[in-house]
Amino acid sequence: MNMGEGMKRFRENAANLITISRILFAFLMLLFPIYSTMFWILYSLAGLSDIIDGTIARKLNQKSKLGAILDSLADLILFVILSIIILPTITFPLWLIVSISVIASIRIFSYFLSFIKFHSFVSLHTYLNKLSGLLLFLSPLMLYFFGLEPSGIILVVFTSLSSIEELIIDIISKTSDRDIKSIFLSSSRE
Repeated sequence: MNMGEGMKRFRENAANLITISRILFAFLMLLFPIYSTMFWILYSLAGLSDIIDGTIARKLNQKSKLGAILDSLADLILFVILSIIILPTITFPLWLIVSISVIASIRIFSYFLSFIKFHSFVSLHTYLNKLSGLLLFLSPLMLYFFGLEPSGIILVVFTSLSSIEELIIDIISKTSDRDIKSIFLSSSRE
């Protein structure tokens, strides 16, 4: 394969390759101390990849089912690895443990419901899910600068709303549509 063919193949798969890079950045974070310069660099690159992979997929007409699955998988891996790194450094109050447990239960129920209804685990790309994802991504910064209590309240409110919205969408939808934006927008409803 010559250089021109290689560049063509890269352009054809750019969005998915950027998504895969988020998985690599997440695993590399395990090698560095929390809040170290290298941790923040990898963390920032992972966040940047999450922002640009979808934009590139849309602009280069590379939206695909595989890309959507890879994106959700990369988000999950990043979340799990950040949890492994950060959670042991935090002492959680009971209210936050209960809130996280309830939110996780709603999410898990929603995923299983979508699997039963649509024969696929579906993570929706709603505005509230995107906002919750952004806030979760920013949570190490929020925690570092503002502390646990205010950060926890903000995260619980928005992740609760997004989880409940996703569950409602899964309940009322007749077909699976990962790209539904909100139950509050009439053009998003089926």
